[in-house]
Amino acid sequence: MIKSMMARVLVALALGTGIVAAQPQVALAAGCSGYSCDGKDPIAMGCGSTKTAHSVFVLVNGNYAIGVIELRYSSVCRTTWARIQLYKEDWERGATNSPIGQIIRIGDNKHYRCSNVGWSNDLRTYTCYTPMVNDAGLTSYANAQVRYFNADQYAETAAY
Repeated sequence: MIKSMMARVLVALALGTGIVAAQPQVALAAGCSGYSCDGKDPIAMGCGSTKTAHSVFVLVNGNYAIGVIELRYSSVCRTTWARIQLYKEDWERGATNSPIGQIIRIGDNKHYRCSNVGWSNDLRTYTCYTPMVNDAGLTSYANAQVRYFNADQYAETAAY
């Protein structure tokens, strides 16, 4: 069981940090920058193609990894957003439900949530991401809450 959890953690970290080769994306011109991005979709605005995962935190139940929460950052758009990923086997057998991913900008507590998890063929996980918040000269963090059977699991990334 510990080997299974470690394998999941390594895969999650590799995906989140870009170590694993991904299908190339066409770079889009950013459709917003800074505060004009607040509440907007990072992919639709072209910010998703310039992202990096600054902080990844594994969602665990005891010693069992059930997913990850990521704080994502676009240097072009100067924004952050959260992405939650839940592992397929737990989601499909009903072990995980009621997921909420959230991005919070420190200072004014501007925040956005996602809970509409859908299957990602690229990531091979059930995923959702939040709208963006401006992060130019500011700090943000991401958190997630997931119900695993009858217990709520919570995880929070480091701030960036």
